[in-house]
Amino acid sequence: MVLIGNVIKVVKVKRIRRVSQPQPDSLEDWDNTPTEELSVPAGGTSEAALSPENPTTPDTVKIQLQSKEAGKDGRSPVVKQTRQAIPNSKEILNILRSQYAGLVDHMKERENLKKPSDVHQFLRVEFGKKTQSFQEVKKVKRLIELSASVCQVRIEGNAKGTGFLLFDKFILTNAHVVEQIYEPITNTLQQSVTVTFDFEDLDERTQQIPVQSEVLAYGKVNSGNLDFALLELSSGPDITLPSSLLDTFSFPSQEGGICIIGHPEGGVKKTDPCFIIQYGDRKQAVEKHVTENEEFFYVINNRYLENWDIKTHLLTDTEKITYDTCFFHGASGSPVFNEYCKLIAMHTAGYSYQGKRGKTQSVIEYAIPLSGILEKIIIQAVRRKRVDVLQGFLSQRSLKLDVVLERVKTQSDNASLVKAFQEKLPFNSNTSATDQGEQRTFHQFLFDKGDATGVDATGVEAMEVDDIYDN
Repeated sequence: MVLIGNVIKVVKVKRIRRVSQPQPDSLEDWDNTPTEELSVPAGGTSEAALSPENPTTPDTVKIQLQSKEAGKDGRSPVVKQTRQAIPNSKEILNILRSQYAGLVDHMKERENLKKPSDVHQFLRVEFGKKTQSFQEVKKVKRLIELSASVCQVRIEGNAKGTGFLLFDKFILTNAHVVEQIYEPITNTLQQSVTVTFDFEDLDERTQQIPVQSEVLAYGKVNSGNLDFALLELSSGPDITLPSSLLDTFSFPSQEGGICIIGHPEGGVKKTDPCFIIQYGDRKQAVEKHVTENEEFFYVINNRYLENWDIKTHLLTDTEKITYDTCFFHGASGSPVFNEYCKLIAMHTAGYSYQGKRGKTQSVIEYAIPLSGILEKIIIQAVRRKRVDVLQGFLSQRSLKLDVVLERVKTQSDNASLVKAFQEKLPFNSNTSATDQGEQRTFHQFLFDKGDATGVDATGVEAMEVDDIYDN
């Protein structure tokens, strides 16, 4: 309605229908030719085409109102919309084209593909598998359930990393998360450490659970193949802990989808589904990163890679699980799950370098398989006579964990470990003592048949390989 003098006039405005735009299939379809025309009512302005009633389509980069031409009826100017070319699109397209031939040759050799049609079919099948890895509602729900056992680790109230409830009241995280406050002689933390399992919203208060000062197990080597710390939570009547994750343990595969759950950048809990970069594909992943990151060119020009020795570490390291994720700072210690929502590893770090402007970058990231960490935890628990840790581990016994125990049993024969495994259990922890008061050794407690857990630690050889590595 419009007021003119003392007369109110009702003006009807015809709503303009939005014209849908298909997205381009490739960069070659992206050009500057006019792609859309919107009619504007007579007497109106071109801004009408940009009103909330006529939002731009998602694939529109930028709208330029280039001309107002009279329509056939002399009353309807026409607004032409154009797209702007993506900056450096020709250069990007040339790079992608140059890499494609090498990718095809690599796949032909690795997968024994003979014809181009075989390559196309392989890509179609593999892409279909990977895009569906974590799309099933059942898997999403399961990951949400598992995420309840993931916590943020804080030192003096400041976020330092991520951890997760391994079993009972024991938290597993990376050693480098607490390295600065860890005293190796006394095996204790020198500052206050807390964890919170419910930091999922910036506006909500979280429960801070104190961590005891004694570190139950700790291991860190410069190669990055070992980087873990097992911490113990304080107990209290007001503390309710989530489910442990050890009962979901499995061995990693060489390929496939994974999902990381943690607190990147010290923020709220997040997930990141990604895919394992196979050992033979790491070089290609590095070359891809070099191509896509200007900061990396700065590194190469300054010979930083020669000091970092990427060929020795990234391209020859077979123990780590590598992938490309957005999780970096603050996410150390995050659990890594496979496509079956089984816990297979702990996200640890990335192959990092100091880029331009001093920003730390990462070529690709990696996780340490959980199986090796569990072996070290058991051995250290025996050395320190922490029967409670061993009992907590044994209470989660499964066929896969029995494989871990068999590996520990092999190591227990080493000269440096024989004495520790032949030590007697403290009597009040010796649940298998006879009426005569006989005390069992740690070796008997862990490996003998018919122990206190009622689980037979032998018979691992009869297991099928598929049973160990699948779901």
